[in-house]
Amino acid sequence: MVLALASFGLPSNAQVVTYVGASTGATMPGSASDFVFFNNSTYPGAVSGTNRNTNYNDSNPYSVLTSFSFIGGVNSENGSSSYSSINTPAPGGSLLPTGDIQASGSGFTPALAFEPGTDGSYTTDGSFNSGFNYNDFDVYLMYSNTGGTLQDTAISLSASSLSTHLPVGTPATVSLDGLLADPPADTNVNQATAYYVEFNITGLKTALQSDDSIVFTAFATHTGSIAYIGAASFESVPEPKTWAMLFSGIGLLLGLQRLRSKLSL
Repeated sequence: MVLALASFGLPSNAQVVTYVGASTGATMPGSASDFVFFNNSTYPGAVSGTNRNTNYNDSNPYSVLTSFSFIGGVNSENGSSSYSSINTPAPGGSLLPTGDIQASGSGFTPALAFEPGTDGSYTTDGSFNSGFNYNDFDVYLMYSNTGGTLQDTAISLSASSLSTHLPVGTPATVSLDGLLADPPADTNVNQATAYYVEFNITGLKTALQSDDSIVFTAFATHTGSIAYIGAASFESVPEPKTWAMLFSGIGLLLGLQRLRSKLSL
C-alpha cells in the first residue's frame, strides 16, 4: 500500500516535528485521556487483512480520541500470544494485550494517520479540545510489542494538507537500526514491555489558521512487507499562561507560609 506525497517543499511558518527520544517499559507514556491501543475493537473502521483507503477517501474518522481522530488507510490487527501486554497511560491505567495497526508495502510505508480535532471530515476539522495545547504537544508511538513477528527499521512523522495534497511543516525521522542506544532496535521479545518513540510538534494551532485540513502520517521502513505501530498517545505542554498561573499560585503559597512563620514567632 503506497500513499503518494509530493516532495518536501516546506513553508517556514508551518509546524515543526522533532524527535525527542525513546523509552521502554510496561506502561504506555502520554495522556490517560488521549490514547489508543490498536486492534480490531479500537480501530473498527479497518478490516483485518484488507488494505483500505490509501488516499484517505472514506468520509468518517475511525477512532475519535479527546483531541485527535485517527483516519483510514491502514489495517488493525489483534495481537497474537507473542504480543506484549502493556498498561494504558497512568493514572488509572489498565493492563491490555496489544495489537497493532499495519500497512503493507515496500520502502517507507504509511503505518497510521491522524488529524487534529474530533467529529470532523477529511477536509475540515471538527471540535477542538480547548484544554489541549495544539501549538506544543508530544506524540508517543509504541513499537517492538510484537515479539519479533514484525520489525520496523525507521519511523518518520510528517504532515500534509488534504486540501492542497502538499507536505507542510518540517518532518522528523528516527532510525531503529540499533546503532545507537536511543532508540533501541525493534528486537524486543519480552511480553511485559514495549518500546516507545516520542515526537514533539510545535506550531500546529497557528498553521491551522491558514489550512484546517492538516493530517499527520507516521511512515515506517521495515523488514518483510509490513509496517506497523502498536499504540499512540498524545500529551500537550501547558501553555505559557498556564505556567504563569501555576507559578503565581506557588508564590502565593510561599508568601502565606512565610507570613504564618512570622506570626508564630
